Amino acid sequence: MIRTIALSTIAALLLAAGCSSSNPDVNNGPGSAGSNGDSAGAGGTNGSSGSANGSGGSGLLVIDPNSSAGAANPDVCGGTTLAASPKKVNMLLVVDKSSSMTSTPTGFGDTKWNGIKAALGAAIDATKGQVAFGLDFFPSSGSTAALADVCELPKSGAPTVPIAVGAVNNAAIKTALADNAPAGATPTAAALTRALNYFTKGAGATLVGEHYVLLATDGGPNCDSALSCQATSCTVNMDGICPKGTNCCDPKLDPAGPSKCLDDTATIAVVKALAKANVKTFVVGIPGTEAYGSTLDAVAVAGEEANPQAPPSYFSVTATGGVKALSQTITNIATGLITSCDLVLSDDPPDYDQINVVIDGKTIPEGSADGWVLDTTSKPPTVVLQGSTCKTVETAGAQNLAITFGCPTVHVK
Repeated sequence: MIRTIALSTIAALLLAAGCSSSNPDVNNGPGSAGSNGDSAGAGGTNGSSGSANGSGGSGLLVIDPNSSAGAANPDVCGGTTLAASPKKVNMLLVVDKSSSMTSTPTGFGDTKWNGIKAALGAAIDATKGQVAFGLDFFPSSGSTAALADVCELPKSGAPTVPIAVGAVNNAAIKTALADNAPAGATPTAAALTRALNYFTKGAGATLVGEHYVLLATDGGPNCDSALSCQATSCTVNMDGICPKGTNCCDPKLDPAGPSKCLDDTATIAVVKALAKANVKTFVVGIPGTEAYGSTLDAVAVAGEEANPQAPPSYFSVTATGGVKALSQTITNIATGLITSCDLVLSDDPPDYDQINVVIDGKTIPEGSADGWVLDTTSKPPTVVLQGSTCKTVETAGAQNLAITFGCPTVHVK
């Protein structure tokens, strides 16, 4: 009798997305639902402009355990399906709450703050609970109270909403977004340092899975009073709101002037530290970041999740793209992390030479560039779809996908 490993099918409906978490698909438009209406494919956007203009994908369906194709039958070779699910993903949303977020750029259709609230809400909903989100603001008093200082951040190291999976946590994030209002400057480096400490020293260090930061900002980092700069690196000057011929960061004119200097070096350094700690950073530029493109490009590259459609290297959303483009961009990033090509088995099979991958009735050979491989560095191991097989599953979808046990593995000839 063939040994039974798990009498269940793949545990989650998988969203169609990029072949790896480091390359979310940003070219495809919103996916259509699968034939059973259970899941929608992940859409895409033009990363440089935020416009959603690609072709649709389709939802990836898994075998129905009640069907003849998916029923567990240990007396038939390959009749046992192995339970599997996507890798666990943890994402801390680090959101710019500076006073400039109250403005409404021409063509955007709403305030930037309302836009980011809508965009983050849509991204949370689109992942259908498959991403564990958390939220932190900058600047912030640690509550909904007014800031005591324009560069203030909470004394507590915990994020506004710590990372957790589930409807309760997602509701808490939406409530925090609704209850807070923009005010203050842009202490980006300090906010990212909070994220670093959370993932390396705080409660985030115990989280299981892959870790990410999504930085959403509408301006250049500042708030380091130890800096000094010329007008060309003064954020007030760069924003075009300083009187002509004046350096608004000059401490002789304003004692707080140095805190308005562009804090690019420290921001890039902390993102590199996050990457070294295996926490990658996505950078989304909301309208208003145009003067800081080179800085945000450098931050995105340092974060190791640069826009694959660069330039620019960060995910730039223009005002003309509107709130819809912002929402689509952030949604695509979030859903792109739920990769349908990396399937973690729920149990460790006793014999790795009796595993097969069957897609729409066709057994896919192991070991080819367009087949699959078994990643045994994870425990239990992970089935990783390769090349064109991965791409086809993501873009065209599949009616049935099963990982079976009991027959000798079909290898590439």
